[in-house]
Amino acid sequence: MQCDNKPKSYVTQKLEGLSDNTSISKVFSFIEKCLPEFKIKYSLLNPEDGLTQELVYILDNESREKLPLCAFSTEHMEDSTKGNSRRDDIGIRAVKGINILTTYYPSNKPFIVIEAKRLDSKIARKRKKEYVVGRIEDKKYIESGGIERFKKEIHGRGLTYVGMIGYMQTDNFESWLEKINGYIDEEILSSSSNELNWEEKDKLILEKSNQLFSTYKSKHQCKTKDISMYHIWIDLQ
Repeated sequence: MQCDNKPKSYVTQKLEGLSDNTSISKVFSFIEKCLPEFKIKYSLLNPEDGLTQELVYILDNESREKLPLCAFSTEHMEDSTKGNSRRDDIGIRAVKGINILTTYYPSNKPFIVIEAKRLDSKIARKRKKEYVVGRIEDKKYIESGGIERFKKEIHGRGLTYVGMIGYMQTDNFESWLEKINGYIDEEILSSSSNELNWEEKDKLILEKSNQLFSTYKSKHQCKTKDISMYHIWIDLQ
């Protein structure tokens, strides 16, 4: 996803006067504050797409008062000129445009995109690693992995900051962190795709945790640049 150059006459607003990575942190902090309402209303909902749609409704409604310079949308098209364009689960735009580092993102281009995955040990065996990498189906490799899609720039092309949301439906945060980083260790030893190189920095590092959610950070080498990834896992049990 390439962003337009900033028009000389255009004046952007930073999120409540904050700048660059501070604005990014503010967005993810806002998402965290919306999680209690989301769990109360939708903890019994199971499908990934349904959970994401309802979460986006809450985020977009709440942002009008609490984060008015941002807008949230689901199923954001990476390239609106192509009907078969890949779609991000969640796109976050700055309604008056924003500068992140040296790049300007106009009001119609997300400056953050987020992928969402279920964390469910009962999920089909072939999909168990889907937070990280894809699966083989009918002898064909399906690029369905969350982190993998960002590393291949299927999602978030041109962005510096991206996110993942994990809907935890079984087990606990500690066991899922061990599983996810274990899958990444397997990719470091033998990558599922000859297009990707996996390293220790791809592994998730715990930031904070409570009974409702845990957050993590990771860094990844993509095809054309490095990205920083924020992870938010919510316990829906």
